[in-house]
Amino acid sequence: MQRNCWRSQNKDLVRSRLNYIPLIKKPRVRFAPSPTGFLHLGSARTALLNWLFARHYKGTFILRLEDTDRERSTQEAVKNILDGLKWCGLNWDEGPEAGGKYGPYFQMERLSLYQDQAQRLVKEDKAYRDEGAIRFRIPPGDTRFTDLLRGEIKFLNKELKDLVIIKSDGVPTYNFACVVDDSLMEISHVIRGEDHISNTPLQLNIYDALGFTRPKFLHLPLIHGSDGARLSKRHGPTTIQDYRAKGFLPEALRNYLALLGWSPRNKIEILTTEDLIRHFSVEGINRSYSIFDEKKFTWINSHHLRMLDDDTLAREAVPFVEKAGFKEITEAGLRNIVGLLKSRLHLLSEVAVFGRYLFPGEIDYPEEILQEYLSDKDTILWLEEIYRALEGVSDFSVKNLEDVFKRFIQEKNIKFKAIAQPLRVAISGMTVTPGIFETMAIMGKELTLKRLREGLEKAKKMGTVPRFTERTE
Repeated sequence: MQRNCWRSQNKDLVRSRLNYIPLIKKPRVRFAPSPTGFLHLGSARTALLNWLFARHYKGTFILRLEDTDRERSTQEAVKNILDGLKWCGLNWDEGPEAGGKYGPYFQMERLSLYQDQAQRLVKEDKAYRDEGAIRFRIPPGDTRFTDLLRGEIKFLNKELKDLVIIKSDGVPTYNFACVVDDSLMEISHVIRGEDHISNTPLQLNIYDALGFTRPKFLHLPLIHGSDGARLSKRHGPTTIQDYRAKGFLPEALRNYLALLGWSPRNKIEILTTEDLIRHFSVEGINRSYSIFDEKKFTWINSHHLRMLDDDTLAREAVPFVEKAGFKEITEAGLRNIVGLLKSRLHLLSEVAVFGRYLFPGEIDYPEEILQEYLSDKDTILWLEEIYRALEGVSDFSVKNLEDVFKRFIQEKNIKFKAIAQPLRVAISGMTVTPGIFETMAIMGKELTLKRLREGLEKAKKMGTVPRFTERTE
C-alpha cells in the first residue's frame, strides 16, 4: 500500500455500500493471469471468487491471458493454466477455446487496440512520447474510489509518477492493457488481490482520460502461511498441480479456497459447489488475510471423498493406484477396495498406501510389528490351523467367515481378540485396517491365504518362533 493512500475504517459504511449488491444483474467479471508458470493457490482463489460471483448473480465469467511478458510467457504455461482451471471445475464463458465477441483473449493478439487508444491520448495531450515509448500524464488532484470491501480509498496524484503505457517495442504495460481490455470487454466488476490496490489509481486515471466507465473494484485479502507471511514456496506446495498430485479433489479445493477469507452465514464448512454458488455474497468476505492450513484442507477433502459414490471414487483413484505399481486390478476390484477404505481416506493417494495389502504383489511386514504380534508360539499355531480351515472354505462372504471363526474360537476356548490382531498383521502387515471379515471378503480366498502364508513365513524367519506345525499339549 502506498503511503499516500487513505481508506475508511468504518465497517458500517462499508456494509452500507454493499446494499446494491442484491440488485446486480448479469455482471461481467474476469480472471486474467499471466501465463508464466503453474496456477498458484492464490490465483485459483481469485478465479474461484470471480466464478462464484458470476454464477451467483447469473453473470459472465471471462478468462483473459495477459501474455505481454514475452520472456516468461510460454505455451506450456498457457496449457498449465487452462488445464488447472478445467480441473478445478471453473469453466469460463468467454476466453481461449470458448471464444466470444470481445476477443481475442490473448493480449499479444490485441496490440492494435492498445496502439489506437494510446495514440488517442497523445493527440489529446494526455500522453506524450518519451524515448520511443508513450508515457501517460498523471493529472493534478487526487484519485478516489470505493472498494466494495474496504470503503473509500484516496490517493494523492502528486505522488504518482507519469507511467509508460506503451513500451518502445510497441507492447503495452500492465496498467494500460488492463484498462483497455476491461473497458472493451465491458467488465463490470474487477475482483482481484489487494496487492493490486496501488495499481488502481493509475488505472482509474487512464479510465477517466479515455472516457471509459469505471468498473466496481473489490480487492481481496491475500492468503498467508502459518507464520503470517504471504504464502510462498517456502511454506510448501503452492500450486494447484501440487495438490492435485497429492490426491486432493477439485470439489474439496473449491470448498476450501472459498473459505479462505469468506464464510456463509450459516457457518457450515463442508459445502458442495451448488452450496457455494447459492450462499456466496460479497458481505461474507473478510477484510483480514487468511491462513492456509493444509490439515484443514485435508480434513475437508476427506469429507468430499466420503461423499463420492464408489464408482466415482474408484475412477478418481485409478491414476494413484497405477502410479503405485498396481496396474492389474480390475474395475470391480478397485470399486470394492475403495468402498472398504472410504471412511478412512483423507487423500486419493492413500488408497494405494492404506490398502496396499489388498492388491496383488508383495507387501512389507515391519519387523517391530511381527515381534509384537507374531512372536508367540501358540499364536502361530492357531493361525496355521486357521489357514488350514480357510483352505476348505469356498464362500468368502462376511457372514460365512464370521461363522468359521466363531466355531474356531469355541473349539479352542479362546476369545477372538486373542487372534484378531495377529491375524490382521499376518494378512496385511498393518495394525489398523477396516473390519477383519470385511477385509478378508474383499481380498477373497486366494489373496487372503497368500497373505496369511507370507505373514507366517516372515514371522518364522525372525527366528523367535520354532519351525514346527504340530501343536504340543
